[in-house]
Amino acid sequence: MDSEKFKAIFAESRNGANTMTRHPLVRSFIMSDGVIDIANTGCWWLMDIFATELPAVMRKTDENLLVCIATVGEGKAKLTATGSGDIQRWKRTIDWTDMPDGPWHFYLADEGAQFVLILPTEY
Repeated sequence: MDSEKFKAIFAESRNGANTMTRHPLVRSFIMSDGVIDIANTGCWWLMDIFATELPAVMRKTDENLLVCIATVGEGKAKLTATGSGDIQRWKRTIDWTDMPDGPWHFYLADEGAQFVLILPTEY
């Protein structure tokens, strides 16, 4: 993983998203250009987890927006998704990752026929 590029992308000031791309396996899961840039640094696995697990959580809980956080430290990641009222709706632990340490936030919106994942700086 290119940790320096990863951190630079998260720190980059953006004014919305320019393009949206469908997840290659979950066609109803759409990712912004910033999310694609992050995935291309070496963490497509994270997008795969979000795409395959979070849409069902959103539909089951009637949440329209989730704040998805990958909290990384000591080579491990704790993945969480929080909905309205700061209620944790989902969690998962990853035993090994080369992502840089820190909390990394994403926003996931349920738009009916599709789910859209963006970076906070694209909101």
